[in-house]
Amino acid sequence: MERLSQFELDLLKVREERLKYHAPTLLAVRPTGTATVRVTAADCPQDCAHCGGYYLKAMKPLSEVAEQEAAPWTSLLISGACDGAGVVPIQPHLATLKTLSKKYRLNLHPGYIRDPEAARQLAEIASVFSCDFIGDEAALRQVYGLNYSVGEVLDSLLLLAKFRRVVPHLCLGLSDEPGLRSELAAVKLLVEAGFRELVVLIFIPTRGTRLAERQPPPATEVAKFFASLGRNYPQLRVTLGCMRPAGKYRQEVDRYAVLAGINAIVQPTPGALQLADYLGMLQQDYWQCCVLYGDADAD
Repeated sequence: MERLSQFELDLLKVREERLKYHAPTLLAVRPTGTATVRVTAADCPQDCAHCGGYYLKAMKPLSEVAEQEAAPWTSLLISGACDGAGVVPIQPHLATLKTLSKKYRLNLHPGYIRDPEAARQLAEIASVFSCDFIGDEAALRQVYGLNYSVGEVLDSLLLLAKFRRVVPHLCLGLSDEPGLRSELAAVKLLVEAGFRELVVLIFIPTRGTRLAERQPPPATEVAKFFASLGRNYPQLRVTLGCMRPAGKYRQEVDRYAVLAGINAIVQPTPGALQLADYLGMLQQDYWQCCVLYGDADAD
């Protein structure tokens, strides 16, 4: 194992603070047991600047999953194209999803639900909700095409949380503010609102989208973000999620995540696992969507 730089040694100090609240374990998530399912067509009229519907194309149509009697998965991520209000139209498919919920755990990505009755109905079939949170109103408008305030987005998460566990997802690099400032402000809001876990994603430049030429935040900035989480919110359970750039960038970010004591990494790089072993961390494999770990039915 190569010698650690001073920057990396400083991250280890953050890890030591987090270990006062968390076990010295790295959860290595490889979600082969979860199928990604869309309740809409593969085209997205909302055409968010960072996605443009690209990621919907690889998802299985709900009708196909509903007709499949024998399946190699035990859980489903349910998502789809958003409407102009930022809502994924899951409700028209409640009957089908209720049947599927008897066979699979469902991770619902519902968008920004504001109707209490809709939230209650969705919670009846959900094992957990995955909800994007954005701490910058300019990014809400320019990236997502939504005229919501940050407070209105937070209210949507809190509404869903009245009925079922909600895991906020925060994507680094969508805001134009320097130093991931708005993302750090978003974490502060979430913690103050009572959320105790977070999935961190990192913007991926995607061909054919309006943000195709935008670059993700430097890996060292992501490391500083991890360090800030550890210093200010050491009790927060943090997962480095599946959406992050590949290649050398991914290797660096995963390494920083291990050094900073991040609890879980989805599809961790071999180097990250080797570093975790070198640091004496226990490694636990998990084969479902990362947010399903810790729910009432988790393996």
